Amino acid sequence: MKKKLAILMSAALLIASLAGCGQKSGGNASGGNAGSNGGGAGFPAGKNIEIIVGFAAGSATDLNARMLATYLEDELGTSVTIANREGGGGEIGWTALANAKADGYTIGVINSPAFQLPIQNPDTCKFTIDSFIPLGNMVTDPGVILVGADSPINNIEDLVAAAKANPGGVTVSVTGMNTSEARAINTLAKTFDVQFQLIPYDGSTEGINALIGNHVQVSCQNVGDILPQLAQGNVKAIAVGSKERSDLLPDVPTYGEQGLDFNQFSMRTFCVPAGTDPEIVAVLEAGIAAVMENPDFVKQAEEANVLLDYQDSASMIQVYKDLDAQWRAEWEVTPWA
Repeated sequence: MKKKLAILMSAALLIASLAGCGQKSGGNASGGNAGSNGGGAGFPAGKNIEIIVGFAAGSATDLNARMLATYLEDELGTSVTIANREGGGGEIGWTALANAKADGYTIGVINSPAFQLPIQNPDTCKFTIDSFIPLGNMVTDPGVILVGADSPINNIEDLVAAAKANPGGVTVSVTGMNTSEARAINTLAKTFDVQFQLIPYDGSTEGINALIGNHVQVSCQNVGDILPQLAQGNVKAIAVGSKERSDLLPDVPTYGEQGLDFNQFSMRTFCVPAGTDPEIVAVLEAGIAAVMENPDFVKQAEEANVLLDYQDSASMIQVYKDLDAQWRAEWEVTPWA
């Protein structure tokens, strides 16, 4: 694995063209960076690398980052720590990453719904897809709609019927009003001409607990966040946002199977700020790639039901461009907020 790092270091110039899509003269799109640290020779030179997570400790994103960080320390030969900067449905952490020094010592986990924000709130959002350079995707986690274990609601048809019987009275917990969860519920409401009352919480744990405590009737989350509660019988999944049924929830029909032509998912991708030196990007990308190929890491992830989906930097640059184009076109026709 160390040999792979050396090989990719020599190929750094090949990555420059990819990294360039996230670079602007004078810094990134948020205006927070003044450029790279001037070179990657010797990186990381024993200095600590910090990974910003925009959600609370114990969330699926946080646990994923901590799992990878342990193995990444061995690959890079330096310490890798987690910094939780939760709030705003992830926006606080993502903004912090966009404004971090582009020297490779600050990485962040970008959840793909982040890029809904510059579409919905172009005047206030402090980043765009051009604010970051992806290093590699770790997880693609589909959305899921939940109800209480004893709820009479068993599918989307039942949920729509409940909403029609009580317009605007069916409460749904989401992890913020600018998230993929809010987008999914608003799209569902517009598709079936009903209304829901969205209740934002700071994280998935709070939103799920609100459902279990009967403070809300429905919750929209990601599969990776709800498996323990589902296994304990505290909640019931009625629909999953993947294109095909999830291997982890084989008995739960997709949104599409229930008449909602919509997919909901969160890609968890490690990124650095735009302007980071291509040689440093190469080192970090190779380190993450090596972790994702490590049999011990893969085994640990599978045992924890982590939905691994590795995609390299070039692939994720294209994914971000495609999502941005898709969501902007969607917003023009039917705004979801």
